[in-house]
Amino acid sequence: MQHKQTVIDIRNLSYSYVNEETSNRVSVLHDVSFSVSECEFVSIVGPSGCGKSTILKLIAKLLDNNHRNIGIDRSKMSFVFQDFALFPWLNVRENIGFGLKMKSLDKKSLDIVVNEKILEVGLSGSEHKYPHELSGGMKQRVGIARALAMSPSILLMDEPFSSLDMLTAEKLRIDLLNIWTKYKMTVVMVTHLIDEAVEMSDRVIVFGPRPTIVKKVCEISLPRPRDKRSKEYFDLCDLISKEIL
Repeated sequence: MQHKQTVIDIRNLSYSYVNEETSNRVSVLHDVSFSVSECEFVSIVGPSGCGKSTILKLIAKLLDNNHRNIGIDRSKMSFVFQDFALFPWLNVRENIGFGLKMKSLDKKSLDIVVNEKILEVGLSGSEHKYPHELSGGMKQRVGIARALAMSPSILLMDEPFSSLDMLTAEKLRIDLLNIWTKYKMTVVMVTHLIDEAVEMSDRVIVFGPRPTIVKKVCEISLPRPRDKRSKEYFDLCDLISKEIL
């Protein structure tokens, strides 16, 4: 069996911030350690407010962190936000191509990439619509397409399906897994849904309550596509649930 390279390595990471109202220091993460291998799909679950999104933002350098406890082998990362984070004054095509345009990619090359991503995420026919004209599911498809347009080796996703209805979320999960299978980038996803984590992931990292520690790491070896009605699937969901509750 070929050994996969570690692309994210977190060792003994602690993080706190100062509450502006009370001036007290609030401890969020305490001595957190885990690693993620290339091409791996990893989900992070845990109780509300435990620091799941915080660690994702630390990896992406969206939060200031003076520690040197986060090792990243590859710097080409993209981030999918929970609240879509689209530019309301740009249409679908322009939102997807925004990062490429900022990198001064020529128009022909930009159009090729944008057209490819529009097809992959199922947005054909909506290219010229603006965010206010889109459903929640379509907005998140734009967010995912924008992230993928940058050809990331690491894709970070912060509860990407939490704002969607059940059927829309399920369809988008299937589409995302197909895209991940095609490109085999490394994915780290924060979710509050245990069954979503078990459905999508190679491993599930379970956080404890704040100040957060890693309580358990669960390997998910069920074959894909996963049978969500199987005893093995329910057993894994129960196992993770008991670690959180």
